[in-house]
Amino acid sequence: MPDCYKVSDYFQGAPERENFSSIAQDQWNGRQNMCKRMDTAAEHLPSLSLAEDKVEQIEELLAKVEQLLREVESGLKGDFDGERSNDGSEYRPGDGSGWNSEHRSERRWGGHCPGRHEPGGYSDDQPDDYYDHSDGGGSDYPSEDWSEPDHEAPAVPDTSIYEMTQLSEQLLPVHMNGSYPSPEKWEPLHAANVQRAKNAAANGSDLVFFGDSITEAMGYNPAAMQPFKDNFGSLNLTALGVGGDGTKQLLYRLNHGEMQGNPKAVVMSIGTNDIGSMSTEDIVETVERNIESVQLRSPGSKVVLMGLLPRTDASDPDNARVRATNEALSRLATAGGAVQFVNLHDSFLDANGKQRAELYQQDKLHLSPAGYKTWADGLKDSIQNIKDTPAPTRDGSDHENLEDGLTTLDVEDIRGVNLSGAEWGKNSDSDTQYWPSTEELDYFKSKGMNSVRLMLSWEQLQPKLNGPLNTAEMNRLHQFLRDAEERGMKVLVTGGSFARYTLNHGPNGQGADGQVNGTRVGDSGVPVSAMQDFWVRMVEHINADPTAAKAVGGWDLTNEPHTMNGTWPKIATAVHAAIRNTGDNHTIVIEGDQWARDFSGLEELARKDKNIAFEAHTYWDNGSGGYANESYPGDPNVGVNHIRPFVEWLKANNARGFVGEWGVPTDSTAWAPAVSNFIEYLEDNRMGNMVWAGGRAWQPGYKLNVQPRNGQDRAIMKTIVEANMDD
Repeated sequence: MPDCYKVSDYFQGAPERENFSSIAQDQWNGRQNMCKRMDTAAEHLPSLSLAEDKVEQIEELLAKVEQLLREVESGLKGDFDGERSNDGSEYRPGDGSGWNSEHRSERRWGGHCPGRHEPGGYSDDQPDDYYDHSDGGGSDYPSEDWSEPDHEAPAVPDTSIYEMTQLSEQLLPVHMNGSYPSPEKWEPLHAANVQRAKNAAANGSDLVFFGDSITEAMGYNPAAMQPFKDNFGSLNLTALGVGGDGTKQLLYRLNHGEMQGNPKAVVMSIGTNDIGSMSTEDIVETVERNIESVQLRSPGSKVVLMGLLPRTDASDPDNARVRATNEALSRLATAGGAVQFVNLHDSFLDANGKQRAELYQQDKLHLSPAGYKTWADGLKDSIQNIKDTPAPTRDGSDHENLEDGLTTLDVEDIRGVNLSGAEWGKNSDSDTQYWPSTEELDYFKSKGMNSVRLMLSWEQLQPKLNGPLNTAEMNRLHQFLRDAEERGMKVLVTGGSFARYTLNHGPNGQGADGQVNGTRVGDSGVPVSAMQDFWVRMVEHINADPTAAKAVGGWDLTNEPHTMNGTWPKIATAVHAAIRNTGDNHTIVIEGDQWARDFSGLEELARKDKNIAFEAHTYWDNGSGGYANESYPGDPNVGVNHIRPFVEWLKANNARGFVGEWGVPTDSTAWAPAVSNFIEYLEDNRMGNMVWAGGRAWQPGYKLNVQPRNGQDRAIMKTIVEANMDD
């Protein structure tokens, strides 16, 4: 994971980045009294209660903490409303000094969380293992004195909470209102959920709940989960919650490993922690992205979206926001039932519009056992409809039993084109003259092509090794992916060429197309870790945009590595591991050494991950593709003979593959018999192909140019179209 305090793809200037990182850190440092110990959180355990003689002391302590934080954080900008106690009084004003509304009960005990046998701690009437979080659900953190920091809190940069959370979503999932622990304390909770998700997927989980602490309690409190077991006992149930999370934190979690397998249904209960800090429109937009993230990873899973429950009595302004949010969320339901909306808001209110006290704990936010039963009963109709539904399969895969996630690239179905231009040198950050356009997408789609191999420049995307990605270039990439998704086309994101990085390139990547003279990955100046860093940043950046991520057919690690002296398999394995460690489940595309022709040494990867696709390149002259002699050699199997060794290697290793580059002179039909036989041979072996090369930057006279000339198709295009359709 990159250093989250130094990397920013959204803020241009260093001062803004420094402000963001110090805000994220200081908001936690200023709240050291909030011990994050879920195993002692009374609001999570209905059977626990605070000793009556401690309540008054606690409230006095909280008032002191309020005053202290107002003084400490007077420079912070507040983007969230005041939180109210049971009697309606404000625990803190909406000036940026308060906590996330879900964690009022965790603001207690001063600088110390009580142990089980301390006053106000655990109830002694529970068995020892009742609080056991050996599955990673919680952890004990050392007690800390809370005191005023010895420095002033920095002012928040003049940017939206959405933009800052976008940054935190990519790098630092800290809550923007500061109520949540530092990444060091948050990451173990997320990591534990990832492991539970992996175990659940391996065991065939049918119904997965995602949410905040209300869902989290279902994972470790039997009283919370029991009503769901009673109602849906024939289904394997999994609860993945993290206390305090909002919609954007859940999006991070889904994009980073918590959405695994192919459950029959996903129940999503999220958003109450965003009331007061996000607009209704932003909440709904982010929930929609959460749904897309689930559907991307498991297209056959139904999504049951829960409406937000009443937080306080009906007269409270926050509850009016809840109603408005529910009305907007209801519009995310789909006619076909892929997304269902279940609104139990009114079931938690009495005839006078007040919360049904028996359904809540004292904080009027978290649920009692009766509240969980009401929720489970309200889900009966939606879940009953899917109980007898067969488990969904992965869409577009020719391997049905993959262990490593969703296969997004159907190698047999590939009918594509290489689009060049994005990888070429530019005059400035605003120079887009060579970037592939929507007109090119439309043209090749009209020719029956469903995929694009997009050539990119590592140097332009990441001007400095281990540094931030170029914002302008990444924006163009995101837009291209969205344009492709709109047209139903998959994109192979190809990150640089030849497993090399040009250390002396110009300020905007000029000279990138001369990377053959660059520094080889693994040599001095370009360690393997630099390539890992690049791909982790790329994957996380794109996955933060579900629409763009849906268009990704695969991550093509590098174009045509060559003369790697036997190091390429180890490098590819290391980069593959770095990508998988992010929780990403897209297909990883690996080319062979020697310009995508030598696959020796990659056999172990073929066995390790069936969500890898191997890519070969083939040209039918001397192999270079220069075609100094454009004359057709008269052998209709010239292409078949060139690619046969690769096909046999795939068969021997039970691996998937395709041809990512092939080409012949395009202004003559003489090569048509060889083209037809070549594509037919690939189809017979369940392999697709991508022709070289399209892109408006190519000179019209370039021998392998498949761009139309003067509005007319190249002579060979008719043969390509007919051969691709003949399956």
